[in-house]
Amino acid sequence: MRLAGLAAVLLLSSACASAPRPGPTAEGVAVPLMVHARLRARREAIESLLPLFLTPAARREKSAAIEKAVFSGKMKPFIGYEKLSPKGSLVEVLVDPLSAALQRAKLIHPPGYSSRPEVVLIALGNRAVGPSSTERFSADALETALFGHGIQAQDADDQLVKLEHPITAKTETDAVAQASAGGWSWLATGGVADVARHEVQSNSWRGRARYSLNLYGVDGTTTPARFDADGEALDVSSAAAVTQALEQAAQTAAVRVEGLMARRSAGRATIDVLVSGWKEPGFLAHTIDALRRVDGVVGASLISWNELDTMASIHVYVTTLTADSLAAALINRDPTLRITAVENEDKRLTLAGPPIPESEDRGQEE
Repeated sequence: MRLAGLAAVLLLSSACASAPRPGPTAEGVAVPLMVHARLRARREAIESLLPLFLTPAARREKSAAIEKAVFSGKMKPFIGYEKLSPKGSLVEVLVDPLSAALQRAKLIHPPGYSSRPEVVLIALGNRAVGPSSTERFSADALETALFGHGIQAQDADDQLVKLEHPITAKTETDAVAQASAGGWSWLATGGVADVARHEVQSNSWRGRARYSLNLYGVDGTTTPARFDADGEALDVSSAAAVTQALEQAAQTAAVRVEGLMARRSAGRATIDVLVSGWKEPGFLAHTIDALRRVDGVVGASLISWNELDTMASIHVYVTTLTADSLAAALINRDPTLRITAVENEDKRLTLAGPPIPESEDRGQEE
């Protein structure tokens, strides 16, 4: 009996120890409310953080999409600690799952921008019947060539991709829609042709290959950029000559893809603003509002609660600004802000948030 009583006391003390105080927590923000109906409390808590992601105008314009992406169910994925009482409730909103849901619904970033690294999905061959072995090899060769140019790519027929985001569409239009839903920024479709001819004089084989590709920007127009990319190689083996020709053609295609992506993103860039220190919601809201008011900024949104070294990450969508020019404009707008690092090449700057309160247990309830 005593053991049972002790267990109950330990369980109660453990529950109390894990209860956050109002304000920032390790995973989000604990929001105090004078509401005790569960769904209403969750909704009000989440709504209180939406200004960190969307402007008032965007929230009004996209209200139906927000309702579907966030509020259509019981909102449990976005909720951590929860204590409901007629005397006052406390609901912890988990920032990263909320951000992910808004990003999946394409509610955060302006048209033509991305909230994450742009990835090309490669889907070669007739999608109704599946790719041939040559098309599978060619997709791998193109993926490798794109990686060499600093471009992330994935083969739609890779087993892991098929498990996570299967592209089941039988037409290119539907494939574009599925690629967009899966989070890819670009879709490369089309096919390959190859041939090997024996050259008597050199007693070798000349391999020729051609990629005929359609490159879709899935977040924009459904009209693709169409182009061919050729490769040629000479080898004593016909198979080796064709393989080398395909790899050379893949390198040519990667150069074309890189150029097309660069032209589309000209005049657009995403700068990552990291906030160190205490992630106080009022400070973050003030900073995001200041960023949105800078000339040359198209939008600014909280993206991640725990980025590098558990810093909050704000994405700023700009036209011609660089990280250092954004830093200068931000300080000019609010001289009280402290910028501790500017990395132009990485398109990133670091901002010092409020000092962390002396009590490191600020998220614990006594």
